Amino acid sequence: PSTLPSPLETLGPFTPRIIIFSTPIFSSLFSCVTLKMPRTSSKKGLTGSAASTNPAADLFRSASSKAASKELERIDQLFHTYANASSGMIDPEGIEFLCSDLEVEHTDVRILMLAWKMQSEKQGYFSLNEWRKGLKALRADTVQKLKKALPELEKEVRRPSNFVDFYSYAFQYCLTEEKQRSIDIESICLLLDLVLGSQFRPQVDTLIQYLRGIELYNC
Repeated sequence: PSTLPSPLETLGPFTPRIIIFSTPIFSSLFSCVTLKMPRTSSKKGLTGSAASTNPAADLFRSASSKAASKELERIDQLFHTYANASSGMIDPEGIEFLCSDLEVEHTDVRILMLAWKMQSEKQGYFSLNEWRKGLKALRADTVQKLKKALPELEKEVRRPSNFVDFYSYAFQYCLTEEKQRSIDIESICLLLDLVLGSQFRPQVDTLIQYLRGIELYNC
């Protein structure tokens, strides 16, 4: 008599594997083995890779750090060339010496632009931190570099996006008294001529004439 094929033979060659994995005993055993197997983490590998040092990158960072340190040292030395030893600030006299070395008048608008770049808080005075901020931004650590940076600074200020901020700063810079909210007519005329005169000469002359007329009328 013919023998009926077993269920395993009927289901094909992959059936034994399916049957074995589906048995409760092996499933429990497989779960235990899986839990005990050491797990590898791709993150761990990445961390180890990221943590490895790159000699070339380290050398570049070290050189950049040393260069920045030397630049700051030269900026500080330049500051102390003009600073008042007792106050620890560059005062009006120091600014005059600076202007002389830069070969510009102390009334030159670019000196006001330099104060804007430093965000100087007190008219006629530069602190060490303000000086550092301005000269680092201008990449100037010598008088010669600062002199060459002035034309570029003027171009920067003349951009519409910066000029409004500069004009507002110039007004605030002229407020020399605590809680002062306005500027006398003579000072505002000088400020208008300094800040706007080169660009809007006819309009500035007319406005100054009008303001001085008001001053005379009030007298």
